[in-house]
Amino acid sequence: MRDCLVTLLVSAVAFASAQRVPDPKCLVSMGQGYVFGNPRQVAVGLASDLGPSPDGKFLAFRRVTPLDPLDAIRGKRAMARFVFSIWSMATGQVWDVLESTMAEPVMVQCAWSRASGQAVLVQTRHLPENDGESVEIVLDRLSVPTKQRQNVARYRVGADVQVSPSPDGRFVLVIGLDNGTRDDVVDMATGQRVGIPRAPDEVRFWDKVGLTMYRRGDRSQAARRYDPVSRQTVPVQVVDRPETPALDPFYLAVKRPSKTDADGDLLVAWGQIPEAEEGEDGLPVGAKPTTAADELVKAEPALRGPVVLDADPVSHTVSVAGRYVAYAKRGGVYVLPFEPVDLEWLVKAMAARARDRAMVQAKQVGLALIIYSSDYDDLLPPNSHWQDNVLPYTKSVDMLKGFSYVLDGQNLTSFDKPSETQIGSVDTRYGRAVVYADGHVKWEPSSPSSGLYLSLLGEGRRRPTG
Repeated sequence: MRDCLVTLLVSAVAFASAQRVPDPKCLVSMGQGYVFGNPRQVAVGLASDLGPSPDGKFLAFRRVTPLDPLDAIRGKRAMARFVFSIWSMATGQVWDVLESTMAEPVMVQCAWSRASGQAVLVQTRHLPENDGESVEIVLDRLSVPTKQRQNVARYRVGADVQVSPSPDGRFVLVIGLDNGTRDDVVDMATGQRVGIPRAPDEVRFWDKVGLTMYRRGDRSQAARRYDPVSRQTVPVQVVDRPETPALDPFYLAVKRPSKTDADGDLLVAWGQIPEAEEGEDGLPVGAKPTTAADELVKAEPALRGPVVLDADPVSHTVSVAGRYVAYAKRGGVYVLPFEPVDLEWLVKAMAARARDRAMVQAKQVGLALIIYSSDYDDLLPPNSHWQDNVLPYTKSVDMLKGFSYVLDGQNLTSFDKPSETQIGSVDTRYGRAVVYADGHVKWEPSSPSSGLYLSLLGEGRRRPTG
């Protein structure tokens, strides 16, 4: 009899686990709900310099590819390769734009244009010479959808020359030509170069309007702005007004699980709040819940984070337009999608998750109580210290937490209607899972909800808000 009950317990737990609705990774940030999907590896190799395009459709990155074991067969020296690549969200394919080796490394700088899939690629290669060192600078225009790469300009200059693409990727400033007396503005669409004389103490940088130039020590009086389209220079007043960066929908951070954990760090997402200091309930200090999001976070503090996305991150970034988190870890580049969802859906998701966990817990503890009774002449444990008696049958203290046992040493065979006799329950704010003397579990919602049993991963069930 006991063996049958043990088999029943194992089968029931396995069935319950199979029927479980997958737990969504949910987060509330700045009054908006988000749900995270599963990560997907898009490239192999140790990667860095992750750069999503403005529209989020493409992701540029550098990576070091593993050694190719076939190089020895080909008669080549086995050597790691540096590869600049771009991943396409639409096709899922990776375009390896440029490759170099450790013997001849190439520094790469990529600037996305405003036009979708268009970018500027700056290559810098150091060339040793007898009388010193020179640098080769190559400017290419990239069209990612068609995988086309077109050379626009090429320089061979001194090692102190620098390159700065404009924010929109239309122009490139080559700084310090002719022994620091001239800069070139290269039009990446036409390839035309315009030289601009410069003074030794002059500073130049791109802004949203054009190229701002000023003399050191006299910034406010002698500043000028150069428009690369009209090629006109006008005086301007430069004000130290730092540009406020656009906020990501949530924080990304690297977190170590514990001081004694030696397995690496975790990449986690935290919800942002409108004000700086956060209280224990996940709300700004001194604030009271005023919105539906505040009420939800107060009831479910875990929705503020941290939400664990993956382990062992190296670098990471958020593509707001593309709605994905891109990150590198040992072995490759990964993309993890996220989706904005309305708070009504999120409330239902939390209710479904609480129901699912409570049903599994009630099933396991209820059957453990039944197995206990089979070892003690069908007598259930006394209510006092019942957890200690049942613990050997569950092997988990956490499984017993939150379970309310309502009987007290009764004989299990004495119940006339075991299917209607409650053994105990697991209570949640959304309802409770009740287990009966025959082992079945029933959910009793605290309030009727037609969406309580929705599939958390059904695309048609979500209602994105933007």
